[in-house]
Amino acid sequence: MAIASLLPIRSPETGIALPDRGNTFNRIQPGNRDRLTAAESNRRMRVLLESQVVEVKSGEVVLKHADKSFSLRNGAVIVYAGGLLPTQFLKDIGILVETRHGEV
Repeated sequence: MAIASLLPIRSPETGIALPDRGNTFNRIQPGNRDRLTAAESNRRMRVLLESQVVEVKSGEVVLKHADKSFSLRNGAVIVYAGGLLPTQFLKDIGILVETRHGEV
């Protein structure tokens, strides 16, 4: 789900980093895997497997991979957190949550 929705928003002006705790995408559709591979090859998307988000700051995200922390600049964060939306949790920690239905 996350990959299918991220692929259409990538562009030369939009760099996308996709951190994931796992070491592979188990349920990715074959067509999405091909598009993801092409996006990585063209440096339009950076896949960061076996990593996790440690902190979201204004203008940057801190990630952890292999016991090392590093930061990436960011302008927006999209959260995909399983089947139940963590809306209240995100609001409680001060994150503005916008619900969009097919809008960009």
